[in-house]
Amino acid sequence: MRMKEVCTRTGLTDRAVRLYIDSGLIAPERVSSYTGWSAIHFSEADVTVLETVATLRQAGFAIADIKDMMEKPEAIPGRIAARRAALAEEITEKQAVLAALDRLGDAPIPDCAALAKHLRTSAPVKSISKEDSGMSFKEVKRIVRGRIPSLVALAAAAVGLGNLLSLTKRTAFGEVKILAGGGFDILYGMPHSPAFVLAAYLPVLLLAAAAVLLIVRVAGGRRGWLIAAMGCCALSALVLLLPGEVADRRYFFEFIDYRFSFLRHIVYTTSAGFAGFIKALKLIPHALALILGAIGLGKEKELQD
Repeated sequence: MRMKEVCTRTGLTDRAVRLYIDSGLIAPERVSSYTGWSAIHFSEADVTVLETVATLRQAGFAIADIKDMMEKPEAIPGRIAARRAALAEEITEKQAVLAALDRLGDAPIPDCAALAKHLRTSAPVKSISKEDSGMSFKEVKRIVRGRIPSLVALAAAAVGLGNLLSLTKRTAFGEVKILAGGGFDILYGMPHSPAFVLAAYLPVLLLAAAAVLLIVRVAGGRRGWLIAAMGCCALSALVLLLPGEVADRRYFFEFIDYRFSFLRHIVYTTSAGFAGFIKALKLIPHALALILGAIGLGKEKELQD
């Protein structure tokens, strides 16, 4: 069975189950898919072990104690005795805390520092309980590995955004002047209508939104951020492909760029193939971001299974 079903049956979280795997308490089967990623499959015996571990953890046994008892059943009496002693000490400490709180009664407490000072002097606690909240090195690697596609997709979106910003500025505000000796110059300060400028900048705004969403995703956001980023990236590419006055003007500036660039001496022709090549250039980062985002979603799903 898969991870989600195991968590539902045992009441454990995904993090807890992976912690027990990393600690060596269970060793479920790993099945590799055709994509190269491996998924974890649990047997009924694995689920039984997890239920046992969950019960012992609720009773306060440490992971090291549980592992020792599983490997050496003869150590169980000693671990029970140690746990009883620890519980007795905890009960004594908690009773002291309760008595200290009772002594306060309804007396006003000015602030938290005063309450803490009263507890330190009246009911000092020798030990601080520690939860299994820390991530193991394997879990950190797993999380980092799951963020790599999103990180590369962010880089692709950033490259596309940089290229598109320059092109959009010329589309919305520029006019080209062909120089007599060859080459060209772009004059700014001649904007079109507000609607034209907004339409020209719409793909930039959508791609910028995708980049922001990817940053949130890389920083630890849920997969919904990645899905939203892919949606913004796809919409940006779609707007770039829509025919119209803005698209024609954007293509004109692209064509001018490559007409006077070194590519003219390599691949420039008046054929439709070169026109398609120019139009595709600005969509390459979008395509990379979408492909990498899809890889990230698939990889995350496999890591969760």
